[in-house]
Amino acid sequence: MCNVKGGVQTMAAKEEIREIALRLFSKEGYESVGGVARIVAQAGVTKPTLYHHFGNKDGLLSDIIDTYGKSLGKLFASSLVYEGGDVIGAIDQLVIKYVDFAKANPVFFRLYKQLYQSPLESSSYKLIKPFYDEVIHNVDAFFGTVSIHHTNLKGKTSWMSFSLIGLMDTYILHHLNNDDIATLNDATCSN
Repeated sequence: MCNVKGGVQTMAAKEEIREIALRLFSKEGYESVGGVARIVAQAGVTKPTLYHHFGNKDGLLSDIIDTYGKSLGKLFASSLVYEGGDVIGAIDQLVIKYVDFAKANPVFFRLYKQLYQSPLESSSYKLIKPFYDEVIHNVDAFFGTVSIHHTNLKGKTSWMSFSLIGLMDTYILHHLNNDDIATLNDATCSN
């Protein structure tokens, strides 16, 4: 918290702008939202307030990715540990943690998946791509370590990484779209 007069209000305004933008971007698509007028109107702030905190609309999206993406990035980095033991168990733990993240952050999860499907030259794709690359890198490193002990996987780590993420994303998005993501738990993810 800021100890400057009005600092708490300023931080609350920043968080409110971020949450409103996240909901709008996820519901309508980043590019479809247009400028920042609707965001500031719903947040009850002025454009200069948004520009002070985020610079511009891309800066706002970058902040959203950074705010929510850090915990997802850490999840992938910390969950994929393989030391010659149980490959299926390690993957199972990642699936459970990934589903838990999506359950806790369904609006961001949906936005994250939308952004990666954006046109390659769009600013939204350019903002999400480094984050997505980091996720892929962590999964690829996991399968690289696994392939040392399971030599039949050598040369297939990239394919395995994209396949695992694709399967998890499809599973989670299916449940988000059917509005039953809350029913997923350790048992349903393990079966």
